[in-house]
Amino acid sequence: MKISLITPVYNEGENIGRYFEALRKIKYPNEDLELVVVNDGSTDGSFEQLNASVEKLDFSVRIINLEKNSGRLIARQIGAKEAKYENLLFLDCKCELFPDAISNLESLNYQPVILNVIQKNDHIFDRFFWLIRRRHYRRETNDGDYDHYIDRDNFDYSPKGTILFCDRKLFLES
Repeated sequence: MKISLITPVYNEGENIGRYFEALRKIKYPNEDLELVVVNDGSTDGSFEQLNASVEKLDFSVRIINLEKNSGRLIARQIGAKEAKYENLLFLDCKCELFPDAISNLESLNYQPVILNVIQKNDHIFDRFFWLIRRRHYRRETNDGDYDHYIDRDNFDYSPKGTILFCDRKLFLES
């Protein structure tokens, strides 16, 4: 299965190094993987850090630089449209994938899913916004050891968290 990783970036300078280090450890065929990073008008030097980090990865990397901030949804849409492969895995720079996470996605036999995310909630604002999301998306919030499977019927009502796996057509149509 060929997968495009889509990562929107806005002022993630402090997370880029750790993010690329985690991507470097992914156990998946390099020829079946690409990373599309959409720098969403960062003002903290993220774009320069991204360019410096590209050589750390053994798979294809493309960086799209937006001059002004348009928001995560627009950045994800641009990344999806520019992706080379139909299977999209959306990741934020604050996420760290386990090395075998993408291989495990293959065992789903393509089922759109919002992967269970471990919330650290180290900061009061992180905790506050997590509680708001939990309240708003009560049925769909990942509080346990499970992933939230999505389809056309529940796509619009599901939270689009930091890790989302689906095909390009489903994402762009929704």
